[in-house]
Amino acid sequence: MEKKLTKKREAILRESFKLFLSKGYDAVSFPDIERAAQVTRGAIFHHFNNKEDLFKHVAEQFIFAFLEDVDYGEEYLSSPTPLKDFINRCLIVTEERMMHFLQGLDANITTASFMSFILYLKDHYETWGKTIEVYEEKTLKDWSNAINLAKERGELVPDADTILLAKTFLHLYLGLSFKGAMIDKLSISELRKQWGYIYEQQLIK
Repeated sequence: MEKKLTKKREAILRESFKLFLSKGYDAVSFPDIERAAQVTRGAIFHHFNNKEDLFKHVAEQFIFAFLEDVDYGEEYLSSPTPLKDFINRCLIVTEERMMHFLQGLDANITTASFMSFILYLKDHYETWGKTIEVYEEKTLKDWSNAINLAKERGELVPDADTILLAKTFLHLYLGLSFKGAMIDKLSISELRKQWGYIYEQQLIK
C-alpha cells in the first residue's frame, strides 16, 4: 500500500511539473492534475495541503535537486591538465542533464518553458534567492578548485585571477542558457567554443 501511495505521489509531482511548464502555474487547475496523473482529488490532498504546497514540492524535486545534484567526477583532480578535463566533464554533464530533462517530458515542453518556470519561482518561492546564492557559491567553488589546481600544475599562467575566471566560465554558461531558451535550447557546441576561447587565453604558452 505504501509503495502504491508513493507511486501516486510521484505521478502527481511529475505530471504537475509538466503542466506547470506547459501552461504556467496560474493556468493549471486541479482537474488538469487529476486527468494527467490519473488520480482523484482526495489523492492529491492526501499528499499536499493545497496547490501552493504542491508547487513547492515540485520545485524542490525537479528544480532544486537539478541545481544541487551535479557530479563532476574525480578524474580531473589527478590530471596534469585539471581545468581542461574539468571543462570537458562539465560539457558532458550539461549535455546529459539537458537531454535527460527534455526526453523525460512531453515534446511540447521546451527550455523556454523551463526558463519561464524559473522566473515564476523567482517571484513566488520565498527562499529562491538564497537557493540561487548557494548554487552559485558551490559552482564557483568547484570551478575555482579546478583553476587553482591548473595554476599549481603549470597548466595556466600563475597570475590568473581565479575568482574572475571562475565567474567568467559560469556566467558564459548562464548567458548561453538564457539565449538558448529564447531560440531552442542551449548550444553545447557554442558553449564549448566560448569556454575553449577563455581557456586558451590563460594557458602557459
